[in-house]
Amino acid sequence: MTKWATYSFVIALISMLLPTIFNALGFEGSTIIDFLPYFSIVFGSAGVILLFSSMMKNKSINLSGVMLLLSITLIIYGVSLNRLAIEGSSYLLLTGVVVIGVWLIIPNKINNN
Repeated sequence: MTKWATYSFVIALISMLLPTIFNALGFEGSTIIDFLPYFSIVFGSAGVILLFSSMMKNKSINLSGVMLLLSITLIIYGVSLNRLAIEGSSYLLLTGVVVIGVWLIIPNKINNN
């Protein structure tokens, strides 16, 4: 299940990067560019759902994992909705980056000395 989630995240990442690459190469008028943010939302959400269900199945749900999945979801939605020119979507992206910063600061394991 985690393998399919990883594949889904890769597809979402590629569909988030392709509009920028197409614009750099001069394909601004292509209609495929308009649909790529929807693909990244669908595949990114599917990857998060698959990873969360895998965490539930393995009974390994913890704050660190949930924060990481939340930040990935916020970043995918922020980038995709920003590409679709939806107002306020940059705040989702900012929130995702802040959650990753908090995830990096909080220690993963507590030492019992």
